[in-house]
Amino acid sequence: LATRQCFVLLETACFGWRWTDFVHKKGIRTMLFHRFSQALLEAFFNTHPISEKGREYVHLGLKDLSRKTQGRTRNATSRNPCPKMGTVLDAESDTAEARAILNCVFDPDVIAYSVQPPKLNLDYTNPSGKRIRTSTPPDLMVLRRSSGLCIEEWKTADRRDRLSDDRPGRYVSDAGRISSPSAEASARELSASYAVRFADEIPKIR
Repeated sequence: LATRQCFVLLETACFGWRWTDFVHKKGIRTMLFHRFSQALLEAFFNTHPISEKGREYVHLGLKDLSRKTQGRTRNATSRNPCPKMGTVLDAESDTAEARAILNCVFDPDVIAYSVQPPKLNLDYTNPSGKRIRTSTPPDLMVLRRSSGLCIEEWKTADRRDRLSDDRPGRYVSDAGRISSPSAEASARELSASYAVRFADEIPKIR
């Protein structure tokens, strides 16, 4: 499904974005991608103040991009062509991560991205006062021209109202916005931002 969606996107101007790099051949729209390179990475580091620890995280996240992802129980995996990264990436969920990957493919602000980058350490206290220390693998690491190093966790839309109840302390709900303060603190050590995002932020492909 994700592969088919990718070809649909290559043939049509989706998501309402304005593209200037479309060429027309035989009535089919084709997008010209800027292939990720070491030169682009160095330019990114020169533009954004990323700590040495953050740079090491980026290098680890971009290493072995084609590694296979293991889907959890009741969670499908899909193979996603990624011309920007010059490879095919596995996604853990057809309804969340795969859509997020396609969003990265077609977002001109995105320089590079990888799935399931290195784990982040979490340290938080639950409502009963118990201190919890654990680690979690984020879903995406994204290098953006505008905002630098971004680490993202992607969930299906139906989990938005349940996360803070299912994992109190780890997730916080504030006026409908879901955040993970512990993950954000861990990301700051890498000069990165952290966001909990949901599949319905990206329009469905019709």
